[in-house]
Amino acid sequence: MENEQSGLLKARAKRRPWDDRIGIQLQDGDQIGVDVEMKAVPRGCTERGESTFFLEPYTAQILMDDLWAAGIRPEGVEGRPGELDATKRHLEDFRKLVFERGVKTSTPKPQ
Repeated sequence: MENEQSGLLKARAKRRPWDDRIGIQLQDGDQIGVDVEMKAVPRGCTERGESTFFLEPYTAQILMDDLWAAGIRPEGVEGRPGELDATKRHLEDFRKLVFERGVKTSTPKPQ
């Protein structure tokens, strides 16, 4: 069972299939976040202002994994988890076949 101590904010994400939106739930011990209060700030102060909340790196990783499971990818990243590793293993197997076992390939001779 996970540690339910207060002060260890958790954020979880899950895709809602009926409208394709991603729901985020904030948890702190046995409490959940219900509303986020929005405050007006002077123009130009919204880019790098104070953070809304902070997550420990482990908790941020859980949120990232949840978002990945919901189909969200960083811009420029394609594929599924483990896909690149599988391709690397396949290439390594092919190299062994060709270079270590001496498998010969036939190349048609030019006429």
